[in-house]
Amino acid sequence: MSLKIKLYYDYVCPFSFLAGRAIDHAMKDKEIELDWMPYEVGAESLRLTYESWEKTVHPLASERGIIIKRPTIHPQPTTHLAFEGYYFAKENKKANEYNFKVFQAFFQEDKNISDIDVLANIVDDIGLDPHSFKKAVETRKYQHIHSQALEETRKERIQVAPTIEVGSTRLEDFHSIEEIEKLITQDHVKPKLQILSKGMSCGMDGC
Repeated sequence: MSLKIKLYYDYVCPFSFLAGRAIDHAMKDKEIELDWMPYEVGAESLRLTYESWEKTVHPLASERGIIIKRPTIHPQPTTHLAFEGYYFAKENKKANEYNFKVFQAFFQEDKNISDIDVLANIVDDIGLDPHSFKKAVETRKYQHIHSQALEETRKERIQVAPTIEVGSTRLEDFHSIEEIEKLITQDHVKPKLQILSKGMSCGMDGC
């Protein structure tokens, strides 16, 4: 049976982008399922200053060979439509491809990911039907599913994005590939939830 990793994330959180890439690297050649869990931090909470970006995000990305740019889109995009689009991609077994493309659009191409046409182009790029996608998102087909997922996130008392959960261990904030690989290989049968935090994350009080 494959191991399941839960990643609680928001598309406009740069640490979520970096965490997703780290998990993807750690998963290679292993029987692991990545379960993406939505955590909408809120647009205004995610405005990183230039200084914060240069001191935290940019060095982390550079160390890992990841190109990442401080987005200039104003106002900051809301993410509920991007999340609802995720369920369309998941239904069509393209969840990972879709999410990494959304992150890429925002943090590498400076695109407005609250624009349904931008999202439809992403869907087209990963080989799905953009017309079916637009119809599903415009009619809010997945709104209820997304609301239920957010409620589950609240019940789990998730405080920040990214949060990575494997078994009874929860890593809050960004963690390295090595730390994630260690988490994957450890014994997950523990009597209670263990939470490990580092501080590089986005929450309701900002990043």
